[in-house]
Amino acid sequence: ETAVQKKTDEMFSKYKLYEYKMMQSKDNLKQKIPEITKTVEMVKQLKARVEADEELEAHFELSEVVYAEAVIKDKPKTVGLWLGANVMVEYSFDEAIKLLTGNLATAKESLEQVLEDLAFLYDQTNICEVNINRLHNYLIQERRKENEAAAQK
Repeated sequence: ETAVQKKTDEMFSKYKLYEYKMMQSKDNLKQKIPEITKTVEMVKQLKARVEADEELEAHFELSEVVYAEAVIKDKPKTVGLWLGANVMVEYSFDEAIKLLTGNLATAKESLEQVLEDLAFLYDQTNICEVNINRLHNYLIQERRKENEAAAQK
């Protein structure tokens, strides 16, 4: 195996690793975007009901398959958002909507960037595969020439 073959194989492996990581990011973002969108809509609906002075009915999970129903008579002024790492922060409705909308925009931008990066990596892996095949064919031709030259001696 030549140094060029090693280098080309190494680049191909790196591109495949990056592609794998980007695919994971893409899947993660595609899962987060609908969740954030749903949460924004929920906070907006909650805010609208509070402003309309309607009673709130809530269904919340007690355990994996057990839910409870509650009627909330007091007007909530805040909403709690999970930020991750077991951290929940209380925000006013407007602050929560602003934060979630910003997170949604960031997630969409990140997804676009990941898709662009994946397209670039796809092109690069194709180029590497073509180069690997060309190099392989070239080395076969060179060996044939060497064998023919050795046979003529």
